Amino acid sequence: KACGGLGFLETGKQMHGHACTLGWIDDIVVASTLVDMYSMCGSPVEACKLFSEVKTYDTILLNNMIKVYFSCGRIEDAKRVFERIESKSLISWNSMTVGFSQNGCPVETLEHFRQMHKLDLRTD
Repeated sequence: KACGGLGFLETGKQMHGHACTLGWIDDIVVASTLVDMYSMCGSPVEACKLFSEVKTYDTILLNNMIKVYFSCGRIEDAKRVFERIESKSLISWNSMTVGFSQNGCPVETLEHFRQMHKLDLRTD
């Protein structure tokens, strides 16, 4: 997390390498942290590559990937990830609404917001 927050991409890549060497890359917390680090360092392509190699997912990792895909303009990929989340959190819903809005998709933004309202979810 510190590498991403400070923008230390090379240090983060080294940590990724160590995680692979130690066999920790399949640990969901490690994978989620690395995806988040790549995203924070402005390397969404690396985050997407890592995500494609991960075998197990949790809501945190999937929420991170929604944000990553939207940051790259990969709207359909973000939608597919959202659909994979079994227990969608408010963060999941908000990530989609914000992502649609930031990518110039007003119809999808309003439709998503309508669905949230129908489910009695309140935005942050």
